Amino acid sequence: MSMQAGLKAGGIGAVVMIVLALLGLIPIPFLGCLCCLLVFAAWIGAGVLAANFSPAPRTSGAAAGAGALAGVISGLGYGLVLAIVDVVRAATGAGAAALSSAFTPEMLQQLQQAGIDPQTFTQITTFMASTGGAALVGSLCCIGALVLGAALGAVGGAIGAAIFKS
Repeated sequence: MSMQAGLKAGGIGAVVMIVLALLGLIPIPFLGCLCCLLVFAAWIGAGVLAANFSPAPRTSGAAAGAGALAGVISGLGYGLVLAIVDVVRAATGAGAAALSSAFTPEMLQQLQQAGIDPQTFTQITTFMASTGGAALVGSLCCIGALVLGAALGAVGGAIGAAIFKS
């Protein structure tokens, strides 16, 4: 029954995370930062929700397991959406344009003075702005979202078990 609770809470959490991921893309000052903070709260919330959906009596271990599952499912939804957005940005050239405008000649000169070859630095950033680089970074971030989601979801599940004892 804890698995069903985790799946149900994870589905709800994934929808919330996808909405937060897409809202964070809107270029309104501080909205991206707010959505980033809400993502962490949503992972914990998915765990609490999984504990609430778990049948009574709720043990902290079972609720934490359901919360971890909910966090993984939520993290999967969040990570996949952000990875897809990164690849689309790279394919349309939006990522490369943003990176090329971010580094002024003065910044590249400072890198050279620090002992970093500006041409190598430019090649690395160009790769990271390409579709392959975006897919690589998106995959790594998606894995991070799964791990962090599992951890925070488990914390939320344990908290939820304490809140919903009966």
